[in-house]
Amino acid sequence: MKRLVLSLCLSLPIAAFAQSSVQNAIDAAKQAAEVRENPGAYLSPEAVSALQGAEIPEEAMRIAQSIQKRAHDDLNEKLKTFEFMGAQVDPEYAEGSGPFGNNQGNESILKDEQTTSVAYISLSMPDDVLKQTLLSLTGRENAVAVIRGFVEPDHNIMQSMYALKERIDLLNLRDTPNVYLDFTLFDELSIQRVPAFAIFDGEEPLAYVDGLPNFEWIEDQIEGGETGYLGQKGAMFEIAEEHFMDTIERRMNQIDFEAQKERAIANYWNARGREYRHLPKATETTSYYLDMSITVDEDIVGPGNHVVARRGDTFNPLELLPFNRFGIVFDGTDEAQVEWAIEQERQAINRNLIPIVIFTNFSIEGDPWENLESLQKKFQTNLGQMMKPIKDRFQIEAVPSTFEEEEKMMKVTEVALD
Repeated sequence: MKRLVLSLCLSLPIAAFAQSSVQNAIDAAKQAAEVRENPGAYLSPEAVSALQGAEIPEEAMRIAQSIQKRAHDDLNEKLKTFEFMGAQVDPEYAEGSGPFGNNQGNESILKDEQTTSVAYISLSMPDDVLKQTLLSLTGRENAVAVIRGFVEPDHNIMQSMYALKERIDLLNLRDTPNVYLDFTLFDELSIQRVPAFAIFDGEEPLAYVDGLPNFEWIEDQIEGGETGYLGQKGAMFEIAEEHFMDTIERRMNQIDFEAQKERAIANYWNARGREYRHLPKATETTSYYLDMSITVDEDIVGPGNHVVARRGDTFNPLELLPFNRFGIVFDGTDEAQVEWAIEQERQAINRNLIPIVIFTNFSIEGDPWENLESLQKKFQTNLGQMMKPIKDRFQIEAVPSTFEEEEKMMKVTEVALD
């Protein structure tokens, strides 16, 4: 959810809101995944495959312009009212430069110190009316057409883009105007039927009319002192497209958040730490020593511009601070290793050392969370899971193992229990 972005490239996942996007969002929240940096995670595999192989015509790209900043801001306000897994959107995301932020850089249709001509359309309009509406934009500077929502209720932005292109291609226009999905412009003037035509000065509407595809006439009225709503001058048609915000709300209401959350929690341990679960069992008891020295990548400067360390300096942290800890690494699915780890923890405490108890694996059959809780109850120390930084730093290659300081070196011992 927090990772939803409303530019063209990242508005695609809105279509799959009730399927993969929410699961990915929950997984992201649970596993700190990089959703924002990986928008593909919001798409179903079929959509990803289709997009990877898609060749988008230049005209279609012009038709499906990015949802504009005004739409983005309005959606922010709407999303702030939704709760997600018991929590609302963090206001910092809405006010800052995050995915809901005001600093997205999306180009707005309406710009300060610019006059913009806007034609409001829907695919409910007959071909001749739609053609005349789009032709009214020809040759005008800063002229766009806007549509209120997806062409079909179950569409995504890509499907709506092609539906628009197919319909407009049938009109045989020499020049295709830019068509934007911007529901906020409909809301601005309470547009409920189309076609409608408006001229804006910056973000302020100067004048608008229903049913008359003639911006020159509107300009004449403005010059004569007539502003605001100028009345209905032609045939009007109901808007076929569902309001974009209604689409979002409808799709959100269809989501079973509790079920999604339960699935995410149940599947959490299937992926987490998977690559370290099956470290081999130690076949002999052997020890090796690691030099924990660190080389400084760049100068470290303290208060008063005092240089603490210079780039290239090497130092051993074990010579500066005592390592009063005892590392214990074991496989939680091996009962013999569990009993060994319990005894190692007891001995470490008796030596006034702080145990670091790390499991590489535990049973994920049935309810993994209950299994982990059961394993935890056997120890006095909070358990940790083997992860890459620990494995690499202490070069753990087999289990069970221990690590501790000895003569300013890190002694790692693989223990054969058989």
